[in-house]
Amino acid sequence: RRAQGLLGKQTGILDSYLTGWFHENAPLGGKPFGTGALICYESISDQPAAAYRLGMIHRAGDLTEQDDTKATEYFLRAANGGCIPAMLETAKAYHDGKGTEVDQKLAKKWAQKAADAGNEEAKKLLEDWK
Repeated sequence: RRAQGLLGKQTGILDSYLTGWFHENAPLGGKPFGTGALICYESISDQPAAAYRLGMIHRAGDLTEQDDTKATEYFLRAANGGCIPAMLETAKAYHDGKGTEVDQKLAKKWAQKAADAGNEEAKKLLEDWK
């Protein structure tokens, strides 16, 4: 019974993520679908993958108003949850001061975490930032 409850919770998270992804990437697109993506991802924004998608959406400004501060907040949430692409985006945000104050120490910290996890772009950034 406990396992069934856990599976049900995970299935709900996966359903919300996939529904959000569909709304974000549906061929018919447009604002109604974009709003659906935001609703789905926000309902599970404690999940690193959903927080990362929200960061990308807020950074791009395609489905909602562009907001670097919100984007960076979501990237940081996802990075703290172990999302490697979000670690890279967090590093870039701190390096460039997008949505946060410039902080080279934090930029290098997050780039190093992403590099340690095998992210090649993070490895290149660390070399470039020397």
